[in-house]
Amino acid sequence: MKWVPKHCLVALLTLLFAAGCAQQQTSVRAHPDFANNKVNIERVAVVPPIVEFHTVEFSGEGVRNLEQEARFEKLLIERAVLALQNRGYTPVVVDREEVSHELANFNVDLGKLREQYQQASERLYKQHHVSFEESVSFQESVGEAASIVASYADADAVLLMRYSGFEKTGGALAKDVAVSVLVGLLTGYVPVQEAEGEFIEVAVLDGITGNVLWVNAASKAQANNSALPEAFAALQDDIDPLPGEAPVSVNAELTEADVDLVEESSETKEISL
Repeated sequence: MKWVPKHCLVALLTLLFAAGCAQQQTSVRAHPDFANNKVNIERVAVVPPIVEFHTVEFSGEGVRNLEQEARFEKLLIERAVLALQNRGYTPVVVDREEVSHELANFNVDLGKLREQYQQASERLYKQHHVSFEESVSFQESVGEAASIVASYADADAVLLMRYSGFEKTGGALAKDVAVSVLVGLLTGYVPVQEAEGEFIEVAVLDGITGNVLWVNAASKAQANNSALPEAFAALQDDIDPLPGEAPVSVNAELTEADVDLVEESSETKEISL
């Protein structure tokens, strides 16, 4: 079952151009219980992410790049595990080989969870940026679909990730330059077209109630997996709930570990032309 929301490409373009004008707002969505530290999350099931990567050819057609998709899926899981560990959570990677004895059921259950979350995500992101106050007031749920998937890893929560990326071939880039030059001659304005880009959405779902606890999305005008650390930067650390404890921030800054991941992403960039 495929999880590719219709708003994916729109969100990617919106994110690329909205970053500079949303300083007082955030892309984070959090359930009030999670924002106020009333949910005890220790073990987080990291399930296979949705990954789509297209190589844009001279004709303008986007062709699925399966080699890049496999590479990015592996990177997403590795870096999500590190990001969760850095915040005190215990990530549990749900590998399809490890659940091979019930793989058919797992695929069906994961598909149902993705479908339920897609519907919730569309409601959560009717507008991309909201105020910090509003960001901790969302109460969406995916129902029992989350608890079923969480049971495969005996986890308290489930981490869903969706990644979309693209890169242009040398021919497509040359075509963009030619078009930009022509437009510049006619209008005096030379448009800049991105050579590559990526969008990621990350969600933490309660493995018991099915509540959507925390969600964030990020994009980059690059395709090197550097959007993931930025999306995770706002995830609060795992802190055991305390009665009457004051709310903690769900819009944190990049930690040193996150910065290291961004830098590593830039260093490991590979481009196929």
